[in-house]
Amino acid sequence: MNDYLVFQLYGPLQSWGEIAVGQVRGSADHPGRSAVAGLLAACLGLDRDDPRCLTLAGALRLAVRVDRPGLPLIDYHTAQCPARKAKRRFFTRKDELGGLLAVGERPNTVLSDRSYRQDACCTVCVWLRGESPCGLEELKAALLRPRFTPYLGRKSCPPGLPFAPALGSFVAPEEALAAYPVSALILVGLKRDQGAGTALHRDEDGDAACGQVYTRRDVPVSRKGQFRFHNRRELALDTAAAKAREDRCS
Repeated sequence: MNDYLVFQLYGPLQSWGEIAVGQVRGSADHPGRSAVAGLLAACLGLDRDDPRCLTLAGALRLAVRVDRPGLPLIDYHTAQCPARKAKRRFFTRKDELGGLLAVGERPNTVLSDRSYRQDACCTVCVWLRGESPCGLEELKAALLRPRFTPYLGRKSCPPGLPFAPALGSFVAPEEALAAYPVSALILVGLKRDQGAGTALHRDEDGDAACGQVYTRRDVPVSRKGQFRFHNRRELALDTAAAKAREDRCS
């Protein structure tokens, strides 16, 4: 038996970043390890540059059940920002748009296509391996009373419901997720029927016979200058197909 912390992620908009190519900023239908670690670090009140953020991400293990995959949305995004110069640092948006610019200098325009998921809902199960700056009890308390404002991938994506964390002991993460039903508020409140999601994604542990293994680049290793990530192997399970096989065999 192991201890698992399970909580829900629901919001009108979510965006779980994939590898960005050029101006395209795609979104997966469920969060990766860096996204969940960042969310928990914000709830704990850790600054982005705090080394405990990387320690937490290294210790975190993850399984995600996609309850509702949501509908895709692409935003043609425009923003203005000044050119980078040595020894020039901006503290506010007002500084970037004129307060600290040189005489005659105008900010550059940046264009991007940013993807979101609408009305999506995921249930996240986490557990810890190795050195961690905190335990699951502390993470549960942080989700109940976040110190920094949490968001679902982007600052423009606030949670639509409380995280409702639950802590328990189970044989496997799949069992912990099965004991955590989808909120009735989500099932009743969705304006559009998206169909029930059945996919489950978790850290791959070598047993790939019952699912498909793929690679995500979502393990943060450095936040100095440009962010750097390592690969992680993730196992995708179709829970409906697995249940159908069990029914046929029983």
